Amino acid sequence: MKTRKIIISLIATVFVICLGFTGYVYAATVTADDNTICNGVTIGQFDVSGLTKDEALNKINDYVNSLANSNINFTVQGDTVTYKVSDFELTWSNPETVDEAYDLCKKGNVLERYKSTKDIESKGQKYDLNLTVNEELLKETLDKAFAAYEKNMVNASIKKVSGQFVVTDSEEGLGIDIDTTTSNLLSQLLDPSWSGNDFNVDVITEVIKPKYTKDAFASFSSTP
Repeated sequence: MKTRKIIISLIATVFVICLGFTGYVYAATVTADDNTICNGVTIGQFDVSGLTKDEALNKINDYVNSLANSNINFTVQGDTVTYKVSDFELTWSNPETVDEAYDLCKKGNVLERYKSTKDIESKGQKYDLNLTVNEELLKETLDKAFAAYEKNMVNASIKKVSGQFVVTDSEEGLGIDIDTTTSNLLSQLLDPSWSGNDFNVDVITEVIKPKYTKDAFASFSSTP
């Protein structure tokens, strides 16, 4: 009977030691790299697993800065005008995702953190990398750059010269559609699949029709 109790006591002791060791292994697994982002996390196309917050921020900021050197070629009326992406103040608009990524697997008790770690390693955690530009600056720049291509519409007119009615013909005008041009640019520039290649944008123009043409004065005789 005494031998049986000793054996049961030894088994219980070994169980407690094993449980403690298992807990230690869990804790070591979860907290060994507690100052880094857990495995399986991506921001945009970048794997930030195992990086500190500063390393992840620097990695993505370096990428965004490289994009700023790309060229945008605007085409209007057969001419091409080129700007750098940096001219429009390209920035990374959601850097807070690094904080969110860093906080993963760092909340709850040891077992909860261990489970979170394994879940993300298995399924992954993806965050978008969003870009933005200064749209007001962009529109102001385009407005100034292409103002010379605009042409005022002229209505037909009639006046009396030396006793005769003389009709001056109308002329169509040409306007620059800054809003649509900007929208077309942003659809390319802010597309997640864009990786920094130079690209072309057609400047959208619109023909402005005159309200009165020469035909409107066809009923007038050349003599009063």
